[in-house]
Formats: sequence, C-alpha cells, structure tokens
Amino acid sequence: MPRPAKGEAPSGKAIRGADATTDGGRWRATTIPGHHDGRGDGLPVELDPNQRYDMPVVFGASPFPDVTTMEKVQSVSVPFVTERDALAELLPRFFEPGAVARVTVTHTMNRGVDYMGGRGYNIVRVACAAVFRGESETVAGPYAPVIWESDAAPIILGRERGGYAKIFGNIPDLTEQDDGCAFECYEYETRLLRAEVNGWTPVWGAELSAVQQATSEAVSLGWKYSPGMGSEPDADYPIRQVSNYDYAEAWRGSGTVTFDGPDATSAPYSSHIMEVLRRLPVLRDEPATMVRGSMKFPRTEHRRLR
Repeated sequence: MPRPAKGEAPSGKAIRGADATTDGGRWRATTIPGHHDGRGDGLPVELDPNQRYDMPVVFGASPFPDVTTMEKVQSVSVPFVTERDALAELLPRFFEPGAVARVTVTHTMNRGVDYMGGRGYNIVRVACAAVFRGESETVAGPYAPVIWESDAAPIILGRERGGYAKIFGNIPDLTEQDDGCAFECYEYETRLLRAEVNGWTPVWGAELSAVQQATSEAVSLGWKYSPGMGSEPDADYPIRQVSNYDYAEAWRGSGTVTFDGPDATSAPYSSHIMEVLRRLPVLRDEPATMVRGSMKFPRTEHRRLR
C-alpha cells in the first residue's frame, strides 16, 4: 500500500493527536492544543502546567471540556427519611447528617452529552443529606455514597477527577406508565433496586420557579479518595461539586424504593453495598419529583473544601 502524502490519512484511519477534516478529498489535520502531535524529537513527555490532563496522559491534554453540556436530562427522585444515626454511617468523617436525615434515590437519563459525541448514559444515585463544617466555611448538600452509571467514560472521569463514588451498573431507561413510572438498576443480570412512582401532578407557576432557582446552581458534596501504593492514600479530602440545571418541566408524585439483597456471586461489586442500604429504616416517604430539561457541568468550579 503506498504511503499517504503529508496531510493525508489512509482510508478509514484517523490522524492521531489531531482534528482531521476533509478538504477537497484531502485530509487536513488541525493540532489540538496540548495534544501529542507526533513532534518526533525523541524526548519523553513533559506536562504543560497550563494544560489539564487525564489518563492516559502521554497522548496529550485532556479531551474533556471544562464545562460539559448535556442537551436533554430527565430525572426521577424518590426520597425517604431515615434515622439520623443510620444516615451518619453512610458519610465520610468530613460530613454530618443534614437537618433532615433524608436519603434520595434518583434515576437520570442524560442525552446529547458533548464529550461522548452526542451519546448518552443512565445513572442511579443514592444520596444523603449532609453538611460540611470546616475551618472557613459551612456547605450543605447531598453526598452520594454510591452512584451506578451505564458507561465507562463518565465513571472514570468522575472517580479520578470529581470525587464521585461511581461504579458500573446495567440501568434500563425509565419506564413511564399511565400517571406514574418505575426504574431499576442491575449488576449483570441481578437486580439491585427498584423504585415506583404514581400520581404525577404537574408543577406550575411559583413552585416550578422555585425548583428552577434551587437547581440553577446545585451544590453537592464529594469525597476525593485515591488509594496509594501502601497504607497511605494518595488523596483523601472533601470536595464541593456544582451542577447547573435548566429544567423546563417538573412533576410531583408518591414513590417508594425497594433495595434488593443479592449475594456476592450474583452481584460481586454491589452485594456489600446493598446489604447496608437494605438496613436503612424508612421512617416516612417524601414526595417524589420528576424533572426534564438540560444541564451544564462546570468542572472548573469544583474545589476542595477547607
């Protein structure tokens, strides 16, 4: 096969480290700033302090944007109130339970995700109302001791950079029926949990405006933990996370959550998690919520809490 001329690529192959486009049947490569551009100097990779990097690092700066856009987001949240001591056992040492010992199980469908080339993924998150009281600031928000997601890219990115406790799950789309809905989360073929909601009532006017205002800058709490090669972790500190939602529609309803109890053979990564969640006392259920809209995720606004 003849070697392609400079600026061309073999049929069906992309030019590495570049944004390759066609120009009159020829390939034109535009170097991405900070990317490995085949410099040919024979020297090891050195990091540019003005760039951000994600693994695998040697191929250049991170391809993930500072602010991620998700064109379509639909979330269903099913909260319940538990005992304060039980909720405290799901929090790292940096946090304490919020004023109400609330646990919220949320199913989210993200679509039109920019760094996924417009693709999407599903999430099931268990979050606990929590408060951080530091030397210089007090921040309240949900802390998620576990988040299941259906795609590897957001799992890896969230765990490595954002302080999110993410693992893989098989998560079907939300099932909508009559005036309600249901969702489930699986590990392999084994179900981990199921939530059901009925009696959806549209949220209008001032109530919808309150939802929109509360979620336009939604603050959550995270734990940046990276194990080290020995007994000492490489990272171990609390994080303030931010998400910007733009919800156009909302509904209220009545919902319940059931946590299953799979064994370690059926769910080797989640069985120990489900064992703890199943022990949570349910003192009362609270109104469920469904929202639809879009989202921006400003990674550069995440920061360490002190």
